[in-house]
Amino acid sequence: MKTAIQSERRNRAAPVADVALPVLRSVLKKRGFATADILSCWPEIVGPTLAGYTLPERLSWPRGGQSTEGPWNSAGAKLTVRADGPAALELQHMAPLVIERINGFFGYEAVARISIVQGIVATPPPDKPRPPSCPPEKHLEIASMTDGVEDKNLQSALQRLGRSVAAKEAR
Repeated sequence: MKTAIQSERRNRAAPVADVALPVLRSVLKKRGFATADILSCWPEIVGPTLAGYTLPERLSWPRGGQSTEGPWNSAGAKLTVRADGPAALELQHMAPLVIERINGFFGYEAVARISIVQGIVATPPPDKPRPPSCPPEKHLEIASMTDGVEDKNLQSALQRLGRSVAAKEAR
């Protein structure tokens, strides 16, 4: 029996989504996530600052839709979030707002409470520092030095090189 991937022509690469989706779906299901929406949209839900130090790990739904833990957890799930160091304290204070934003994102009471576990969250590498810019007074000097060059592409390249050198000298 041929799969959807095998039935295509052999000289075509299969889309990554066709291969990754079954694996991803099983991993998400084990973690309690019906879809990857909360994971992929986490920065939009909690904001870029908090998203850099937190990560949703598991969504635990109560059995039968009701919990024995009290009326505050009668409908929604418990979201377990891994937080890095001081972000755990910030997340604890912001939990009601985060729950409200998650539920607003889904359009129903998906999460009733947040459980925080401390752990290392891989953060994206910091942005590279911008190189210093060329001092404004050097722009005219560099432009006048390249006035005699007839080829516009060469003239532009020489001006960029001059601005780069002037920026390094200004450091």
